[in-house]
Parts: sequence; C-alpha cells; structure tokens
Amino acid sequence: MYIGGEWVDSEGGTTTEVVNPATEATIATVPKGTREDAKVALEMAAKAQPRWEDLAPLQRAAYLQKIAALIR
Repeated sequence: MYIGGEWVDSEGGTTTEVVNPATEATIATVPKGTREDAKVALEMAAKAQPRWEDLAPLQRAAYLQKIAALIR
C-alpha cells in the first residue's frame, strides 16, 4: 500500500492474492489493509490536501496525466 509517500505493509501483516479471472493464475500478492491502515491513509491524505490545493491547475493536470500514463 502507498500511504504517506511510501510503500508500507499492512498493519495486520496479512496479504491477499490477486487472481487473473481469465486464467485463475495468481498475478500478485498484496497487503490486506485493515481499518487502522485506512485510518492512517485518510489522515495522511488530509495532511497532503493543502499542498495539492496550492498547486496551479496546470501542475495538477500534469501530475494526473503522468499517473494515467503509468497506469496504462
């Protein structure tokens, strides 16, 4: 999970498998987030929001375009 600008494991230490539905093959193992993980993620997002708001719209758009390209 990416929380507060860094990759972290689940607070509970458990994982879950991501399965390709077409082949039923496991393609990844990822942390299984807990309520505490969600709480921390929300707190970190709230702390980051003012800095995001301070960015010019074109800067925010550039970040979003780069994220979209990485997803593709």
